[in-house]
Amino acid sequence: MIKSFDHVAITVKDFDKTIDWYVNNMGFTIQRMVENKERGTRMAFLEAEGYAMLEFFGFMDPNRTVEGP
Repeated sequence: MIKSFDHVAITVKDFDKTIDWYVNNMGFTIQRMVENKERGTRMAFLEAEGYAMLEFFGFMDPNRTVEGP
């Protein structure tokens, strides 16, 4: 049985809009942001009052997507 986990990672289409929404509407704070220009990716780690962490992943090219379930 799972008793806890560190964070959840979510790939999003509009990275900036997603980060803005979680910060301004849900009260999350940005803990860390990373850009990898070589891979064309961005990541942001957002925290909700020390108990929940979300990682958002996005591409710098808005037309690039990830296929999957």
